[in-house]
Amino acid sequence: MKGKKYLKLPSALVGARVRLGLRQKTVAIDTGLGTSYLCALERGRRPVPADDVLDRLAGSFVALPQAAVELRWAATHDRVMQTLDADGQGDLAEVVSLAMDAARALSGAKRVGLANVLARALRSSRFLESLEARAAQSANADSQEAPIE
Repeated sequence: MKGKKYLKLPSALVGARVRLGLRQKTVAIDTGLGTSYLCALERGRRPVPADDVLDRLAGSFVALPQAAVELRWAATHDRVMQTLDADGQGDLAEVVSLAMDAARALSGAKRVGLANVLARALRSSRFLESLEARAAQSANADSQEAPIE
């Protein structure tokens, strides 16, 4: 996966487990998952698991309530990254990941402001594309005119 460096679930899993002082083997036993599977999840070598697996993982971190929220958000984020990669658009991963992080960190008017900035950037890009297309058409028309002698 090209966007692998943008994955959030591996660090959310490791972070929750380490904060609670749990070993991989303990979490694997508590969740009914294989230790090698859990290790692969923590290293970003497996796709985001199904919701029932995420529920079991969150259940093993019940002493850390924020961990369930972090796991859910990280899973959602990583599913988007995996979808981009599967659709051959892995090069968008950085921008989408940053936009998701920013949208999550901001609230209210600041989130609306971010949306407005992104909308302006899109409009500017479209405007520049239209100018480039007009310039290309003009150059094409100029080159097709026969010299009058």
